[in-house]
Amino acid sequence: MARASSKSTVSVEPRLLTVRQAALYLACSVHAIRQLQWSSAIPSLKIGKLIQFDKADLDSFVNAQKTCAR
Repeated sequence: MARASSKSTVSVEPRLLTVRQAALYLACSVHAIRQLQWSSAIPSLKIGKLIQFDKADLDSFVNAQKTCAR
């Protein structure tokens, strides 16, 4: 009797995003992300030659930019 395989697939969302992924995440251009990085408005990591952004830092940046209308 053949036994069915019980492999489960685990989906792991990356914590770090590339410049392009960060732009998609924030719905803006790659150039806008690079400008925010250059002005130190958002922290970044350099791993080898790759620049990456922590999702939590991007979320903090967005939350800090929110204003309430009066």
